[in-house]
Parts: sequence; structure tokens; C-alpha cells
Amino acid sequence: MSKTTLSRQHAPEIFTRDVVTEPALDRRISMKVKVKEGTRRIFNALIEPEYRELWIRLPGQDQSGRIVALQSKDLFRIDYFQSQTLSLTILGSYRKCRQRKINFNWWKASLNSVSSFVEIRLDECFDRSILSLTRCGMFEKQEYFWHKEMWEGSLAKLQELFSHH
Repeated sequence: MSKTTLSRQHAPEIFTRDVVTEPALDRRISMKVKVKEGTRRIFNALIEPEYRELWIRLPGQDQSGRIVALQSKDLFRIDYFQSQTLSLTILGSYRKCRQRKINFNWWKASLNSVSSFVEIRLDECFDRSILSLTRCGMFEKQEYFWHKEMWEGSLAKLQELFSHH
């Protein structure tokens, strides 16, 4: 389902009290999933806040957790509330938003957060569509695995939403 590409090119090392920790690497996540729906409905599910709340899945999200998605023109925000307390905010900015190709930058609203670039392509294939996602950016290993788990879980939920019609 996913492929990882690592590069040490432009990999800044992170120093903590003169101790070198793991370098941030240019890490890429590539995924393709088949969704039983046309591209127009998938596109709407990807960009409309009320639909985004249904399919976004965050690592560690539990039953009591709630996602609230907001949008203003080309900017969007995803808030995760756990036990009525804001636990995480993700911010994003669309660079291109067309029915078959969506490009955006996305980052956690926290100290030392790094922006990543996400490209989603939608291609029709008979009675279904193929969603291709590529995410790249400079991340430490732990952050990379968080993003990988988040996109795998979210795309699986998106597939599930469209499998019941």
C-alpha cells in the first residue's frame, strides 16, 4: 500500500545539548487506493470540512475523540478534541485545488512543527476511482511514522465510507 523513499540530501542534524540526535530526512510517503465512487464525490469528500471530519483518522484517536474541520478560502484547520480538550491542531493551505489534483501544505500547529507537501491525484477507472497520495517533507523518524499511520488510517476510512452504496 505504501512506499518509503529516504534521502540524506539536505538532512539537517538536530542538536540537543551538544548531543547529535537522529537527523531529519527527506521522507516520502506514496499510497494508492481504489475507491468505489466517481472523482467528483471523492473530491468533495476530500475538501469539504463536514466530510473531512468523517474520514480523517489520527494515530491514537479513540472513541471519545472528536475531529472538527474548518475552512476559509484556501486555508483549512483540523482540530482534534479528546475528552472535550483540544489535543491537536493541523493547519493547511491549498496550493492547487482541482477536481482531479489537489496540492497543499500541511503542518501541526505546535512548536518545531515542519510543513509537508501533499499531492492527491484522482483518476477514474470504470466504476471506481484511484486515489494516489504523495506526501514529502523533512521529518524525524517518529514524525514520519505518525504521518504514515495517519494517511493509511484516513484513506482506509475514506474507502469504507464509499463502500456502502
